[in-house]
Amino acid sequence: MFLYVIILYSYNIIYKMQAEVIGRGSSGCVVHPAIPCTGKGTLRDKISKILPKTDASKEFDMIAELAGLEQFAIFQSMPCPLNKAHDDNARIIRECKKEVFTYTPPHDLEMLIYDYGGRDIDNYHPTLYYDFIDRDNINLFNFFNSLYNLFIGLRYFRERGIMHGDIRRENIVYNRQQGVSKFIDFGIMTSKSRLLSKIGDKGIIGLKEEIPILGQYYKGSKVDGIMPVAEIIELYDLVESRDDYYIEKIDLVINNSDIYALCMELNKYIQDLRTGLLRVGRLSYNDPYIIFLNDFVLVMELALCRETRNSVISIKDLCTKYQELMATNPFLSASASANASGYIKKKKNNSTRIRRNIKYRKRKSGKNKGTRRKRPHLPN
Repeated sequence: MFLYVIILYSYNIIYKMQAEVIGRGSSGCVVHPAIPCTGKGTLRDKISKILPKTDASKEFDMIAELAGLEQFAIFQSMPCPLNKAHDDNARIIRECKKEVFTYTPPHDLEMLIYDYGGRDIDNYHPTLYYDFIDRDNINLFNFFNSLYNLFIGLRYFRERGIMHGDIRRENIVYNRQQGVSKFIDFGIMTSKSRLLSKIGDKGIIGLKEEIPILGQYYKGSKVDGIMPVAEIIELYDLVESRDDYYIEKIDLVINNSDIYALCMELNKYIQDLRTGLLRVGRLSYNDPYIIFLNDFVLVMELALCRETRNSVISIKDLCTKYQELMATNPFLSASASANASGYIKKKKNNSTRIRRNIKYRKRKSGKNKGTRRKRPHLPN
């Protein structure tokens, strides 16, 4: 009887987990555990992406041609019709429809099934924060070491003349068990040949269709985007005027935009982390961890501050600088151990970490501002 209860409980965990939206991309919604193509239940080790059929076809066709991409990205997908019989689908579409599927009827939606590559790094931020507090050197080293794979992935993109086009925190996942970071969401990926063909056929309309995100930055909705605003404006102007120099400018956009976007995202990501660690007084300015984070920011700013107009950012130099940075990391060094001497690491259960993550998010958002107890005033 006892064995039967265990088996039934395991079945409920694996197959009865409710599918939830874990990400909203440029072209669709990501769901975990995955909704299967047919039948009920969920697939715990998979994610499903619901998106318009035209976007699903483009994403599936383009990534199918790229051998070796699996080292840098979660991309191997299985397309199938939207499982309308699944209990969770109606709820999920309602959640996503407000932002992603506003003008897409259900019969024009499709599902892609992917392997689950871990949480996106934006969602992983509280865990990383407490790894620093707990001085969890192994997990800290694994995370920062895994980011090097992203720079190698950018070199892979450049060698093949392709552009991801939507690199941001939500589109980078980290698998803590494997210590691997990868890109996801290739919904608006394009290539130089495809971009030139669209511009040749439709001009500026073709450019906006192929890389819709460029239009957001061109309209001034953001100060900085996937490249400096001047590059975007110049590219649009050249395409509109049919100046032949737009071909060379496209080369620069294809070559530089993903690198610029990744460095921007990681730079802001680590600055937010560093600010949080210093603000609560958990770490001091001369702590080896903070010194490492300062050096990390400098490496990212080296790529961002380099003159990018009419020049190509060197991904090779960026990879070399990052390797030099990791060679000085404090996580596996004697200095980190010495700094943590006398510190007794207490094992915490999952519920403790969940509670602490909630507190971190509230503190970061300012929701619990002013709720801390004030220290009593001590007489001199």
